[in-house]
Amino acid sequence: MTVVLSTAAFDSLQSAMVSTASNDLFRNKLPLIYIRVGVVLCIIPVVVVALKSPSVLQIFLISDLVSASAIPVLILGLWDKCYFWKGFEVIAGGLGGILSVFIFGTIYYGSAYEGGRLILLENGLYAEDWSAFGAFVAAPVGGFIFALIAFGSRIAYQFVIAKIQGRRFDAFDKPIKLVRRSSEERVFRPQVPGLDEENGKPGDTPTAVVEGREAKWWKLW
Repeated sequence: MTVVLSTAAFDSLQSAMVSTASNDLFRNKLPLIYIRVGVVLCIIPVVVVALKSPSVLQIFLISDLVSASAIPVLILGLWDKCYFWKGFEVIAGGLGGILSVFIFGTIYYGSAYEGGRLILLENGLYAEDWSAFGAFVAAPVGGFIFALIAFGSRIAYQFVIAKIQGRRFDAFDKPIKLVRRSSEERVFRPQVPGLDEENGKPGDTPTAVVEGREAKWWKLW
């Protein structure tokens, strides 16, 4: 991105936006030309921000601040023991981290305007105060706090809905994992009852089918 940020990164972002919008959002039901036009419209504010930015370094600092808000909460969801961690908490934590930077800046400077400028790191990374350091501390800490609040809210909502609808509360149920047997095992899968050889009627003894050397099997943990 020569003008925006870095061409090598920006064209990849364009391709990812088109692919995600086409496959995940619209399930390939919307013509590709409309999605590309929408991506171009989304790029316009990016170009404006890049042109108004005094330096490319500031754009990198803003992206680092966003990463400091969202990535720690996202990594927590990659831990197997946090299987109950959903995308809702990641989004809420990322946005909450940015909001935490604004709150910190407002308290630190005593001005909401300066708190907003701190999100954009207008004073740079090497300011004469501790504002930049505080911003990069407030982002992940605030992100975790907002993510935990979002997690508690989601669990409470699902619990209330389960009680109202009279169904089991399953928010903490472990997911089903795909277990792959060793290549030397022969897995048998029960099938429908076989036909009686004498009269051609369904027999009482079920048949079994060998899945093969590369068979996969489902197991509930």
